[in-house]
Amino acid sequence: MIQIYTLPTCEHCHEAVRLMKEKEIPFQQIDTGSSEGLKRFREFYSAYREQIARDDSGCAVLPIVYNDGNSNLHQGTDGLAKFLGI
Repeated sequence: MIQIYTLPTCEHCHEAVRLMKEKEIPFQQIDTGSSEGLKRFREFYSAYREQIARDDSGCAVLPIVYNDGNSNLHQGTDGLAKFLGI
């Protein structure tokens, strides 16, 4: 299953979700702006912190798209189609 960690104010997040919906890729969206989503993101972050890129202010680059079938993750929208195999 593909999981995508997003923020409601993140335009790149909206773009990634739109692409996956258009291509009919099943996914689970995790809104890190909600308390439950933030809790899940913190758990994910602690497991994958060394793989997660951060911006100049130290914040994780969103969206983060994670494929739990092969434990691969991708950040941002550049190269997302290739990561998803579309």
